[in-house]
Amino acid sequence: MNEISKIEENIPTKLGIFTSVSGFSEAWKVADAISKSDFVPAQYHGKPANVLIALDMVQRTGASLLSIMQNLCVVHGNPSWKAQYISGAISSSGRFSPIRFEKIGTGEKITVEYKGNKWTTENGRKVKKEISESVEIEDNGLYAWAYDLRTQEKVEGPPVTMEMAVKEGWYTKDGSKWKTMPDLMLSYRAISFFGKVHASDITLGLPTADEAIDIEPIEKEEPLKIKFPSKKKKEKPEHPKWFLEHKQIIDICQDKSAAMEYIDDNVRPAKDKGALKTTHWEYIIRYIEEKNFEGNW
Repeated sequence: MNEISKIEENIPTKLGIFTSVSGFSEAWKVADAISKSDFVPAQYHGKPANVLIALDMVQRTGASLLSIMQNLCVVHGNPSWKAQYISGAISSSGRFSPIRFEKIGTGEKITVEYKGNKWTTENGRKVKKEISESVEIEDNGLYAWAYDLRTQEKVEGPPVTMEMAVKEGWYTKDGSKWKTMPDLMLSYRAISFFGKVHASDITLGLPTADEAIDIEPIEKEEPLKIKFPSKKKKEKPEHPKWFLEHKQIIDICQDKSAAMEYIDDNVRPAKDKGALKTTHWEYIIRYIEEKNFEGNW
């Protein structure tokens, strides 16, 4: 008996997970203990919140906890079942005989035209484009069936065909398994359809994982974003405006001595009104000290 089985024996049959605070608290303790087991799948290990959802599914379906955790998937943010689980759950429910399949179609090559939409990226935004393409496939299909054990009536699910797969856009998706494993995909989809029609209480109305992958989430076309040219920042002048007149004269001086003679006679700070500020004087002196006069003559 493995670790999960031991824990399952102690799970109350009626946890009432979401009906009371005490029920939630009790379920959380169980979920926390299970999440620490090495036997749980990776998406449940160390994540008691995920285990709590699995416990709720155990209550709803009556299946074992480990079976739920191994077969419950999340696709596009929504829960879904592995197709093998739905087949097993229906067959072991006591209401139906084991599921069987009936093949339909001629098996001959046919050409089917697909018309639909494809999302592409243009100028950094998602846009929906109408596409049309012809696909050559074999005219094959099947439907799932079983006997109702109570009435002994043969119960049939909706048929699934390769033509349907093309027209629904399942076949033309990037990386589609309908191209490489058509028989397996037909059986998986037929099981899902049978469960939706005749055993929705067993499947809880959830799709199979492969069906959820084929049904893309609804996307909205992004509005066109107009980029206006940004205003260029005015470049800060290399020197303040008040200095430019003096700079023109200093730049034509033969050497540093001539430049100093000019500022001594014309721009030395004075006490009278209108004289240059001391900070301006210091700015001019620093410019002369750093300037290379060798190229002036």
